[in-house]
Amino acid sequence: MHELNTQEVEMISVDIEQQGLTYTPLQNELLDHVCCQIELMMEQGLTFNEAYRKVKTDMGKKRVRQIQHETLSFISKKYRRMKRTMYAFGVAAPILLLAGITFKVFHWPGAGLLITLALFITGAVFLPLFAMVRIRDTRQQDETVPLGLYLTGMIAGMFAIIGALFKVQHWPGASVALTLGLGTLAFAFLPIYASVKKKEAASKNESFNSRLIIGGVIAGALVIIGALFKIMHWPGAGIVILISWSLVAVILLPILVLNQLKQKENNINNFIIIILVAVSVSILILAKVRSEPWQLLQGYHIPGQNLVSNAELLEVQSDQILKNAENLGSTQIVAEMKKVAAEADELCEYMQDIKVEMVTIMTNEDDEAIDENGNIDLESIYYETGSYAAVKIIVERDEYKLYNMLSEYSKHTLELTNNKALTTYIKTATKNHSPYKPNDKLSAEEVWAEYCILVDFPRTLNTLSMYQSTVRMIEHQLLTELQSSGVEIVE
Repeated sequence: MHELNTQEVEMISVDIEQQGLTYTPLQNELLDHVCCQIELMMEQGLTFNEAYRKVKTDMGKKRVRQIQHETLSFISKKYRRMKRTMYAFGVAAPILLLAGITFKVFHWPGAGLLITLALFITGAVFLPLFAMVRIRDTRQQDETVPLGLYLTGMIAGMFAIIGALFKVQHWPGASVALTLGLGTLAFAFLPIYASVKKKEAASKNESFNSRLIIGGVIAGALVIIGALFKIMHWPGAGIVILISWSLVAVILLPILVLNQLKQKENNINNFIIIILVAVSVSILILAKVRSEPWQLLQGYHIPGQNLVSNAELLEVQSDQILKNAENLGSTQIVAEMKKVAAEADELCEYMQDIKVEMVTIMTNEDDEAIDENGNIDLESIYYETGSYAAVKIIVERDEYKLYNMLSEYSKHTLELTNNKALTTYIKTATKNHSPYKPNDKLSAEEVWAEYCILVDFPRTLNTLSMYQSTVRMIEHQLLTELQSSGVEIVE
């Protein structure tokens, strides 16, 4: 097949451009089409000039511009449709999310579906459309397209939102998606954003406040990582969040204030915005610094210590009842009482071991938090937060062993008592205290752990102390009932 030389192709290209064709992608496509037609005719015996004249005659003088007009109209129509779709989803997603939250607050059916739909639309539909529209708008303005910025932001946002969706629905892979999304946002998107802003300022000969941008990137990354640590129940979340807020308040805000006040335009508006931001951040830091230690100290330390004291007192009294029974009671009843006491000891010792291990993990083996007898100084650990230790021990290592032990203890003790009041107490005090019921996504153990155990560290300790006190109370009441019954226990 005859192939056109470089000079012939260049001549065709110049002719097409002279006919008013300005859209480069179409110009290349049309050039390729014309060259193929000419080569095909030359295979049939025509010369280059004869073939080229015939192709131009067939196309007509105005056909090139007409083709360009039709192509641009089609592209513009498609772009407008995509932009309208983006706006529609951008409005629908927050409405669905607010509706889902409202349904969740009022416990109406359909809340999960609305929240799932809102997050899916935002992550899988809106963000890709937004990135495509922004890329197209930037190109139309004859500016350099920061593809790295748009693509990184889109990917990070998609992973973070889809991860949040999976987290809400308790689907596998939520932790991986959240870590990838928020990690990419903190360590890739923010630095790329700072780099793009620096290049834009250089190309426009504008001043670039590197201290402000770098400070903002560092503070933003710390806030995002702190949120990730909090969501994933990793240790150190509170410290990271506190450092990031302090960085914003002490370093970033003063730099922002000075930078904005140097601008002559909109000084009043800028000053008002700065004041509002400063007050908001100050309130957040104040709430973090003041409320957490005092609230946890008063709300958890004192009740927790009382629960521990109750359990210890009931244990001493139960031991005395068992000793008296050994001297006066029948052999079979004493044997059953020893079995009840042994079950209570095993369960309470297991929970105490969990508490000690949790404290060791959360305090980095701080010897001052645990004395030589294994007693925990609750006052020294009131400031620790997060549920990382509980997840690691109760869920991952022991696979809900505590839940199963409590269930078995409740079942066995209910078989031993005829006391209606004690029966009611056992059913109430050892049951799953979650208002939610097991479903297709969560088992009974997972519901129990999510509501009762996987909470802030002081609350988890108090929950375990509550169960210890409950077990000792049941033990004490059962031993008293068995001692006074004088009736043989039927297995």
